[in-house]
Amino acid sequence: MSFTHRELCEIGANWLRSSNYHNCKSILIDGGSFEERPDVLGFRYRSQPFGSVLLEAKISRQDFLNDKTKPHRQDGKGMGKWRYYICPKGLILPDEVPPLWGLLYVSDAGRVKVMKGVFESKATAYEINQGYEKYKFPTYDLELESRLLAVNLQGMLYNEEEGLDLKELKKQRDKFRNKDIESAKEISNLKRMLMIAQQNENFYRQELEKQQIMLGVKDGEIQTLKHDMGVVTGNIEI
Repeated sequence: MSFTHRELCEIGANWLRSSNYHNCKSILIDGGSFEERPDVLGFRYRSQPFGSVLLEAKISRQDFLNDKTKPHRQDGKGMGKWRYYICPKGLILPDEVPPLWGLLYVSDAGRVKVMKGVFESKATAYEINQGYEKYKFPTYDLELESRLLAVNLQGMLYNEEEGLDLKELKKQRDKFRNKDIESAKEISNLKRMLMIAQQNENFYRQELEKQQIMLGVKDGEIQTLKHDMGVVTGNIEI
């Protein structure tokens, strides 16, 4: 099975999100248009060690070979405290990746296997911690990561295409919330009216039955009396 670049990114993002692996709860896919445009960038902030995890998706050999020549792939540059290539099984060999980089294979079924990186040996917590230390980039572009986060945060607060800002969205939310409150009040009033109607029905039924006994009215005649008194019989659901 062949994967599109986007499909590899989404598979990788789910892998980053897993608590069995990096447990990144904040993830950007194709998140910016700076000098470096990361395919997937996740952030570890719930547990130590903290930091960013970069995934570069490759669907061809040539794309992988070209990646090495990019300016942000030079020493001390680029995003990601930890970094991986993610590709279809066998496209890149483990000994081909640059120092400190990990490698993830994606099977035809879409399952991820760690060929190299933090979780290459994860039998114990100690080995995982050793992996984090072994594959950590000593320097990386924190400034560019901050700019990337700022741009994406702005996109959350203001959507240029839809023209909606956060305040306007809150107003709409409150508007619908108020409508829900009004609807709940109307339903409550309706239930109260139905309850009163049921109580009245029971009262008139009991009075008619008393009169039937006292006057000896036949069963067929009681329906005529109910109709004349405006009593509606039947079950009323509340």
